Amino acid sequence: MNNIVIKILIFIFALLIIFIVTGVVRKMVYFLSLISTARNLYFKGEYTEALKLYDRIIEIDSRNPDAYLDRSSLLIDMKRPEEALESADMSIKFYPTSAYAYFNRSAALLDLKNYQEALDSATRAIELNPEIPLAYSNQSAALLHFRRFDEALTAIEKSISLDSKSMQAWNNKCSALIGMKRFEEALSAIDKSISLNSKNCQTHNNRAVCLLNLKRVDEAFASIDKAIQLNPYWGDTYNTKTACLIEKKQYNEAQICSKKAIDLNPDNWISYHNSALVLMKLGKYQESITQSEKALRLNPKAHNVEYNIACAYSILNNPEKSIKHLKSAITNSPELLNLALEDDDFISIKNHPGFKEIISSFRETSG
Repeated sequence: MNNIVIKILIFIFALLIIFIVTGVVRKMVYFLSLISTARNLYFKGEYTEALKLYDRIIEIDSRNPDAYLDRSSLLIDMKRPEEALESADMSIKFYPTSAYAYFNRSAALLDLKNYQEALDSATRAIELNPEIPLAYSNQSAALLHFRRFDEALTAIEKSISLDSKSMQAWNNKCSALIGMKRFEEALSAIDKSISLNSKNCQTHNNRAVCLLNLKRVDEAFASIDKAIQLNPYWGDTYNTKTACLIEKKQYNEAQICSKKAIDLNPDNWISYHNSALVLMKLGKYQESITQSEKALRLNPKAHNVEYNIACAYSILNNPEKSIKHLKSAITNSPELLNLALEDDDFISIKNHPGFKEIISSFRETSG
């Protein structure tokens, strides 16, 4: 009798185990099917539906790092970087050594213009998995912001060695080479980028910058017009076109173009700087100073802007303010000294004791 009871209990226990395992398996299969469906929707570009499904998946399993990782990738593509960052952080919380979560985190932070944290996250992604090409691309993008061009180029070369067909890597290589004033090499890099994707606005803008610095202005115009055609709402392209128009001495058109750049991106100091340069050419010196001061507020390290303020004040016969700004500009960028010595804008103050003092003191320092 006891043996029968034991056998019945064992049978019931076995059925219970089978029931539990079957339920777990069904739940797992269902969960994996949801993830598969969400990914298919994402890859087909049906972002809204995919996001709804990822939210549902997270309701079912709020500790799943892959769900948060996929969700962060989707939100980056949807241009919702704050939410993408939150999802990447949740993925890292449940999987602290996820290289791809740190990669997504760096991408979201780049979109948020938080360059130092973006650099840290991209570097961490590389430490965890040195075979992710776009992690090096993100690292280089952050380094470019800090004007650390040599380091950026090293990161980009690694990215290209892992994936030579990455348009963004070639684009970043061009930007680094422009920063290093290696314009012929930069042009070759950007032409490679265009061969991979001819529909990207930034690549044609960078090509125009290269050509402008190589004094191939007509070709620069063709490239910048192509960039604007591809995206008429990106302020940087109008800054580049303003520079082309200044080179052609078409100052009235340049003024219109610089205003367009400011309207599209009022937080970009270069737009105000270009506007100030145009106004100088048009003889509107006080207006030029106003625009330069706006540029300087946005970027206090733009010492060439302060130099231009000094030029304008000299032309306006205000030696005290001219000398004040010139001294500050040269203190922070000593290479401006030789430019000041040859610059006709300072004719009115070259015999002023303050100007002579700047020249002698910096010559002694450099000597």
